[in-house]
Amino acid sequence: MGNCKNYHQSIFLNAIVVVKNITMKKLLKLVLIFVLVLSLGSCGSDDPEPKRIDVYLGGHYFNPDAGTSGIYQAAYWKNGELITISENAGFVERVAVSKNGKDFYAFGRSEDDAAYKTIWKNGIATNMFSSVGTSTNFYDMEVYQEDVYVVGYQNISGMDRACLWKNGSQQFLDDASIQGGASEVIVVGSDLYILGWNNSTGGTKIVYWKNGVKTIVTPSAMDQWAYSMAVSGNDIYLLGELDDEIGVWKNGVFTPLEGEDPESWQYPGSLIVKGSDVYVFGQDYVATDDQYHADFWKNGVKTTVDNTTDYSIIISAVMTSKGIFAVGYQDAEGSDWNSIVWHDWEIIEPIFSPSARNAYTESIAVAEY
Repeated sequence: MGNCKNYHQSIFLNAIVVVKNITMKKLLKLVLIFVLVLSLGSCGSDDPEPKRIDVYLGGHYFNPDAGTSGIYQAAYWKNGELITISENAGFVERVAVSKNGKDFYAFGRSEDDAAYKTIWKNGIATNMFSSVGTSTNFYDMEVYQEDVYVVGYQNISGMDRACLWKNGSQQFLDDASIQGGASEVIVVGSDLYILGWNNSTGGTKIVYWKNGVKTIVTPSAMDQWAYSMAVSGNDIYLLGELDDEIGVWKNGVFTPLEGEDPESWQYPGSLIVKGSDVYVFGQDYVATDDQYHADFWKNGVKTTVDNTTDYSIIISAVMTSKGIFAVGYQDAEGSDWNSIVWHDWEIIEPIFSPSARNAYTESIAVAEY
């Protein structure tokens, strides 16, 4: 900044010399130019202010002081701080946050309400799903501007039907003759994408809806599922299973992941596409020690994140301007799991330490603003 200050002083002194013998009209023009130069920072722009990042985790936490002998309560963590949000037993399945970082949402189940389905906004239970019964299942949530989108299915007379709820208002995605469900919802630009499936004789068909218009990705009914979706330009990527193989569909073409027995936890966030790079997060089996270890794949090439414990897995990840944040589990002793949060594959402390074995996390969201 010292050089910048000297530079502006130099401009000012030179301007004084120049204006001694010019007219007032020309002087005013010079003043305007001088102000413009200062506003543009002619000596070189400084780095922009770093974005603030808030890391949210959703899950449940055992509270030994609740109930008669302790219960697991629905909870979330904001930058490592634990906040329990159900008085009775419950858990958080998904978390989402508005782009400006103002509002945080969580959905899950708790015995605080009769329907056993709850949406929390900033830690407070809402009545958004007060009319939803036990025959309904939610899978994913997205927050865009002021709208909250939730997808899943409702069982009606023994038949599952894919559903979207926008701010609590239910919409069926298929007509009443088609069985299926919806597993993920994302907003890309101004387009709303919903990933799902149709049940057919002989198996399932993978489908997605873009602004309500359905595309059948796999016309043949088989043993196949897709549970995470990403969009990059005109390319549609899906992560899922085809005949017990984990892999990625790109515009309908399936490519299995390399490895001995790759697995990807069935949670949104397991697939991220940034430009031409495709990331998958999960785990792979290692025959030499007969264990599964946390891995990620970038453009099909596997990298092992943790092979020092008996068992580990990445269940969800987000990519930010400050790197990748991911949540998962380790099992170092063969009996107890402890939740793990990685930032660029370094374990974050003190969000969860190896002693915090009564905390279970299932989702991660990051706000940058």
